[in-house]
Amino acid sequence: MKKILLTGTTSSGKTTLLKSIASSTQNLKFSSKQKVIVIHEYARELLTLHPELKNDPQLQDMLFAEHLQREIKAAEQKPDLIICDRGALDICAHARWFGLDIKPEWLSWAQDAYDYVFHLDKTDIAFEVTELQKKLDPGADWVSSREELEQHITWAVQESGLPWRKLSGTVAERREVVQELYVWPLTGPEGQFYSGKERR
Repeated sequence: MKKILLTGTTSSGKTTLLKSIASSTQNLKFSSKQKVIVIHEYARELLTLHPELKNDPQLQDMLFAEHLQREIKAAEQKPDLIICDRGALDICAHARWFGLDIKPEWLSWAQDAYDYVFHLDKTDIAFEVTELQKKLDPGADWVSSREELEQHITWAVQESGLPWRKLSGTVAERREVVQELYVWPLTGPEGQFYSGKERR
């Protein structure tokens, strides 16, 4: 089993990339031993329902606890591949951005739980303030916030010690990189699985 993390600042194309991967792999005939599980971003779900939690100092603890549970449950299903839309690295980056202490358990999980990190390049995505962002903080300078968060995510990725790659280009170009390293190998005649580290 391999687990990869998609990270990046707000509106850097993570969810769009996941939808593209899912759409392009729907027709693949995976065997019962060839399974891909996607863990979607929890922060968006939570804040959509409870925007008042945006400034709660316990928010990162809540997010970490839920991501941890989802990742453990996914691993118990013994898939070939788990793709995470955000994860412990993002918890650390957000905590640093908000001036909070980074808890050892967050950092430990961030450094040990993932085999590879794709850091999505924000410069290829036209940025528009989302409805959720307007709801969370209508008067915020989201352009500056996006840049600030990008700096903290870059720090988290580089400090993690994990193998990583900046993912740039169109959605199709990004999808091809992820699929070449992680998805298409699952369909090989012997189910050969590459970690991506050997093929960089």
